[in-house]
Amino acid sequence: MPVPAFMNVASSAYVFPPAQIDSGGGFRITGLLPGPYRLSTATQAVRTPIGGWWLKSLVVNGHDLLDSPLELRQDVDDAVVTFTDRATEITGTLTDTRGNGVPEMFVVAFSADRSAWFFNSRRVAGVRPDAQGRYAIRNLPPGDYRIVAVPDLDQGEWFDPAVLERLLPAAVAVTLTPAEKKAHDLVVR
Repeated sequence: MPVPAFMNVASSAYVFPPAQIDSGGGFRITGLLPGPYRLSTATQAVRTPIGGWWLKSLVVNGHDLLDSPLELRQDVDDAVVTFTDRATEITGTLTDTRGNGVPEMFVVAFSADRSAWFFNSRRVAGVRPDAQGRYAIRNLPPGDYRIVAVPDLDQGEWFDPAVLERLLPAAVAVTLTPAEKKAHDLVVR
């Protein structure tokens, strides 16, 4: 199991508690202080796989920490981590009108559902294309998304709801089903 990065929502501090895994697949994470927590999208297996495995869900007391914070007040015995070897993928090329790759911009994909617009949402992702303009965004949950090429963003600024609202008019709709791989080229004018 990867070392998870939990964000204490109240303090915005990241916590990297050790996970002990037993031979039956059970696990124990200790050292978390009481408070609201959300799993960080920087945790390995959310945007980059562990081997061929992707984190699909981390459900604690019926709440998926990948979608909403969990208020920890006492020990929890009901936690299930689910991995999959199948992930969604949006790939494409970002080019100018002459067909040249545009590596200096970001490609941002974000949920059409505004309730998913929060810091470290797994339903929001930004990547910079390679030198030829190729990009790939992996492991977004199934759903309706908007995708857009954006200049002049700082790393992580795509989590800001005000920024996403500003990007919405220029964004293109994309729908992902479980494990679907879609190609979507973007042209910058």
